[in-house]
Amino acid sequence: MGHLYAGAVDLAITCGAQIVPIASVLDGDRFYFIVGKNISYDGCIYENRFRLTDELRDHMSSLKWEMFEHFPAVRRNELPDTADEDFLKSIMTPNITSVMTIDEVRAAAFHPKDRTDPAEAFACLDRLIPSRMNAFLFDKRLTGFSH
Repeated sequence: MGHLYAGAVDLAITCGAQIVPIASVLDGDRFYFIVGKNISYDGCIYENRFRLTDELRDHMSSLKWEMFEHFPAVRRNELPDTADEDFLKSIMTPNITSVMTIDEVRAAAFHPKDRTDPAEAFACLDRLIPSRMNAFLFDKRLTGFSH
């Protein structure tokens, strides 16, 4: 599941509304939905909207996985690495009137400014040529900086 905009939580805090989390799964040509329990944001402050949005996203992801567990062909450890791309292809292929490519859909998706995409963060490793000067980068025993 991708990132969420904070707007829904922002409105819930500001207006005193509750959010009803809903998740959906596409299996073949059928959609399945699961509705979670209402989430109240009474007493929450606007400054916490991003953390609360992350919690909402986690709750929705859990609902989605709860649904996945009912499909015998899909288990977390059995999902292929290409599951995201396969899903996008499956929903875009039938729609021949689509004016966006899969890459354009990914580029248009919400990407929080405070989070770096792992592929972008490690892209420089593709250009790294091992030598004595950088061999320490490949030492699997190193897990971080020590003070």
